[in-house]
Amino acid sequence: MSTAFAASAALQHQLERHKWWLEQRHDGKRFQAEGSSWNELRLDKPDLRAALLSRSSLLEADLAGAQFNLADLSLCDFRRAVLTGSDFMGARLDNSVLMNAFLNHAVFADTNLREVDFAYAQLRGAILQAAKGHRSVFSNADLSEASAQQSQWNECNFSGAVAKAANFTRAAISFCRFYGITADRVNFSSAKITHSDFSRSELREARLNSSDLAHSIFSGCQMASAQFRGANLQSADFSGAYLENARFGEAKLRGADFRGTNLCNAREIHPDQLCLALTDNRTVLPNGAAGPYLRRSGQERPGTR
Repeated sequence: MSTAFAASAALQHQLERHKWWLEQRHDGKRFQAEGSSWNELRLDKPDLRAALLSRSSLLEADLAGAQFNLADLSLCDFRRAVLTGSDFMGARLDNSVLMNAFLNHAVFADTNLREVDFAYAQLRGAILQAAKGHRSVFSNADLSEASAQQSQWNECNFSGAVAKAANFTRAAISFCRFYGITADRVNFSSAKITHSDFSRSELREARLNSSDLAHSIFSGCQMASAQFRGANLQSADFSGAYLENARFGEAKLRGADFRGTNLCNAREIHPDQLCLALTDNRTVLPNGAAGPYLRRSGQERPGTR
């Protein structure tokens, strides 16, 4: 990253008057600087709540700890900017670019993320609770340990992202692409995930209890020890996936595609469940035998042939 420059006296005065405006002082003035260029700017925890900054360029700026609550940041360019710990709650970010930005522990709770580009961004430990994403891009971003409970994602691209131990409990996810993500120990419990593609992803020890995965694709996934208790897997595609030691207690498996799937030592599967799923001679059944599954064969019991 290039060496950032400090704010000028004029800019510092604008920020001071903005602070007064936030305090409702008569001599305050709202920070308004649409279309400005502040590439490589350095500010220490600036308070830009409700500021008007749309169409501004802040390439490689260092604004760690900034407060952007309710600010208009639409169409802004934050590529490679340092925004660690910044608060974007309620900000307008439509069509903004945050590629390669440093956003670890940043806050996007209750924020609309419409067509925002987070490709390759660092979002470790970010707060995305109740965020609403539409057609946003998180490809190759690092979302490890991010908190995204009750968030909503529609037509977003997370391909190649890292989301280890991220929390998407009760999230609503539809028509999204998660191809090739690395997300061991991710939590999708009680999430509604429909028509989304997780093919070739690493989801070991993932928690999907009580989730709705109908019509989603998990083909070729590494999902050893995943938990699907009470989940709806109807018409979900797990073909060629590795599901050793996974747990399926009371999961709905009607039409689930387990052709070519490794279910060795999978647990809590009732014969009535497995009869409704698709298996073939490439399927490895819970007892280690080759499929297809036959009712009353006992092959649903782990570790016995």
